[in-house]
Amino acid sequence: MTPIGCRESGRTCAWRIAKFPTIFCELAIWLAAAQSILLGVIVAALIAVLAAPRASSRLHMIGASPEVIRSGHRFTQVMLGGNV
Repeated sequence: MTPIGCRESGRTCAWRIAKFPTIFCELAIWLAAAQSILLGVIVAALIAVLAAPRASSRLHMIGASPEVIRSGHRFTQVMLGGNV
């Protein structure tokens, strides 16, 4: 069940399938927001842990020259590791 929006119509909340008290609608929206933030943090942490240590090989995979790899691997590590 996905909320289509919380409308104050007495003590109910508009849902696609059923109507619940407004507190459940507000709780569902809060939980959805919290879950999306948590998912974003988890994905960012995985990218930081898995990709940042291999910055040089990532640059090599995209075809960077050895000079670019030498000068830019620290920047790539910071960009991949600092997105959390």
